[in-house]
Amino acid sequence: MTLPALMICALFWSWFGLTPGASAAEPEINEENIVGWLKRDGVDLYGSVEFEVRTEKGFADAPGEGSTTSNADASVDLGLAIAPSPWVAAEFQVSWDDEGPLEIDEAWVSLGNTERFPLYFAGGKMPLPFGRYESAMVSDPLTQEIGETKEQALLLGLGWQGLQGSVFAYDGLTGPEEEGDDLKSYGANIAFQLGEEDRGLLLGASWIDNIEDSDGLSDFIAEEALTLKEKVPGIATYTLLQWGPFTLAGEYVESLEHPKFIDEGEVEGSDRQIAWVGEIDVTLE
Repeated sequence: MTLPALMICALFWSWFGLTPGASAAEPEINEENIVGWLKRDGVDLYGSVEFEVRTEKGFADAPGEGSTTSNADASVDLGLAIAPSPWVAAEFQVSWDDEGPLEIDEAWVSLGNTERFPLYFAGGKMPLPFGRYESAMVSDPLTQEIGETKEQALLLGLGWQGLQGSVFAYDGLTGPEEEGDDLKSYGANIAFQLGEEDRGLLLGASWIDNIEDSDGLSDFIAEEALTLKEKVPGIATYTLLQWGPFTLAGEYVESLEHPKFIDEGEVEGSDRQIAWVGEIDVTLE
């Protein structure tokens, strides 16, 4: 079990009023206690079930020789977020889909309260603050496909008035192996909020030293059995304008260098990854 998972378990036990080796007079775990605990302030149990059905039609050179294929996918997410005090928060989320086993999607702990002190610290498996990926679409935008990164990481953040910033180090998956160095990749994010969240403008930019560590790109590299020769830095810029029920979002993600892969002893270059998205949403209750 990872350190973040142990810390979340410790928070659960201490907040639930249980300790290892509890005596018979102390509270025991049962259905009534668990239901009562889940109803407490600062506890949020959430989840989702998604089904996706798609039909694809291919076209051959000769008329009438196209092929049609249909696919159906299902996925389940279940998470628990707890905040036992204004200075401590933790989140644990698992996910499952019909293409693989149950996986731990997130498991992290955060220490700090930016309403009282500008600095905070977080550690565990978490979405790294590279990009924003604000979207009301059912399918993920291309910027999220090539940029979203969830890794074991340590993060130092800043929240002061409208300024938001963070620096982080994480366990990279695709870069050259470096013995004795687990947190071998890093990045940073900075953003500024003008006005309020429901009526204001957010501007931000992120940098990461290896964009190939993103969930989508690292899965592709693993499926193709490729070896990345060196890290590929990436940038992301984003803006979010919120005005009551209207939302205008824009984002741009780019790798700053051409990825180079080693294939049978030879180095082969690849195209840079670039994606952008613009979206206008209207949300009504």
